[in-house]
Amino acid sequence: MNDSSHHGSHDRDGVILVLAVIGLLLIARLAFGITPHDLSAYVVGADLFTRGLSPYLDYTQSPHYEGYPFVYMPGALPFFAPLALLPTAAILALDAILRVSVFALCVRTLVGWLKIQVEWPKVFLVTLVSLYAAYIDVLTGNFATFMLGQALCAVWLSRRPQAARWPVAATGLLGVSVMIKPTWALGVLVVFVMARRWRQAASFLVGCALFLTASVMQVQAFADWRVLLGQVTSYWWESRNFWTTSPLLWGLVAACWGVATLLIWRKRPEHAWVWGMSAVMLWPRHGYYSYLVLLPIHAYLYARLGAWKTLALSLAFISPLPRLLELNGVTVFGLDLVLCWAVGVSAVTWWLLYHGEPEDVASPSALSAKA
Repeated sequence: MNDSSHHGSHDRDGVILVLAVIGLLLIARLAFGITPHDLSAYVVGADLFTRGLSPYLDYTQSPHYEGYPFVYMPGALPFFAPLALLPTAAILALDAILRVSVFALCVRTLVGWLKIQVEWPKVFLVTLVSLYAAYIDVLTGNFATFMLGQALCAVWLSRRPQAARWPVAATGLLGVSVMIKPTWALGVLVVFVMARRWRQAASFLVGCALFLTASVMQVQAFADWRVLLGQVTSYWWESRNFWTTSPLLWGLVAACWGVATLLIWRKRPEHAWVWGMSAVMLWPRHGYYSYLVLLPIHAYLYARLGAWKTLALSLAFISPLPRLLELNGVTVFGLDLVLCWAVGVSAVTWWLLYHGEPEDVASPSALSAKA
């Protein structure tokens, strides 16, 4: 069997597996009336926005409200507005199809880029079942899966020919959409910095600035959002990360991360883009779905160290351990254990990147630049 037919067989198996997972998810959602709470919040925001009400203060007036208000900035509202045109069943089905498909595409992409010698459908199934961040994102209906897709899209754009103009424009649009969850923006920016794509980095920042401008210019909506953000922060915020524990501690961690980023940038290892995902340690707030951003790091560790060492390094991210740690209030000097573990995994990743092979004419990015 040649390579093309071999890959074709994997893709056929993958499509069948993806369709099966989508089918099971649809049965669970539609037959049993399960609406993920974060997804319900997006529908609430879309409903109120299209009706001319405040998505941030009038959330109890939406028939879709299930205890979770829309918390993203006003600039994100146009992205979710089309949901107001669809019935609930169609929204649940569309989300299931897109969410599982995007996750499968992310897995397939990582397997190919990192030359992992395992069929991607197997990686998809194992990851979806065992990685807590992956299936908790499906369970809650959060936007993290789609953000991971955007992060990998940034890597793909950073590998387009530098002479082409369209990747620069596309990166600007990406900057706008990434700001739906602005915590992801730093890691995505690092992707372009590591690739030394300065025009794309600038375009990305312009897109981010446009999103912020569009949010602030909606003066009343922005004021309402700040009120809601204060309420949500006081109700849900758990002081278990660097920022809420101590801004000084966060500053020290950020400085160390910045130095590590500079060293990787100067060394320019082949897969330097992976390091951008480690920016999760600087986020001011974490849900367990947040750690889906580390999937490229898990994949890189597997490619470099093999299955058993990667399993040991990824232990704190594998279900049901994160949930058990949360239920028992396990911390490290008041910090979330999973966050501390993420720092340790990032340190190992940095060491492997820094001591890995530098980019040369045979690297994937160099080959794509020639294409």
